[in-house]
Amino acid sequence: MTDIIARRQFAPLYIWLDIAFLCVFLALLLMKKKYMTVLVGLVMGVVYMLVDYGIFHLVCHSRTISEGHSLFLVLLWMSVSYGFTNFTWIWLWLSKDEHLFEWSLLILGWWFCCPLLTQTFAPDAAPIIIQRTTGEIGRAHV
Repeated sequence: MTDIIARRQFAPLYIWLDIAFLCVFLALLLMKKKYMTVLVGLVMGVVYMLVDYGIFHLVCHSRTISEGHSLFLVLLWMSVSYGFTNFTWIWLWLSKDEHLFEWSLLILGWWFCCPLLTQTFAPDAAPIIIQRTTGEIGRAHV
């Protein structure tokens, strides 16, 4: 059977820019008193982390990262970023938020801008490579 590999590659600047965005997004949600939205996003960030680090890494041994980088910290960032952003956006849709267009524009705009900013300001940075596999290759390091 063929091994399927899910791989992401990005410069470290991408992580720092995204963390800054998450802080701004969180602050905006709190300023607008979207407490349940924030709670849903934080809970789902934890759920993503439990699945990604707990199941894919600790149980299945299918997660690897390039040398010199912390698998735990990168997965923590990825899980919180995806879980928080995706589920706050879903919650805003489900609650029919009056500023849904603006929230959507902010999130989608960031998803386009972050890679462009990273490429502009760190074009030659050594990439962090993280992957998840479905077979024995998952036990080897990148």
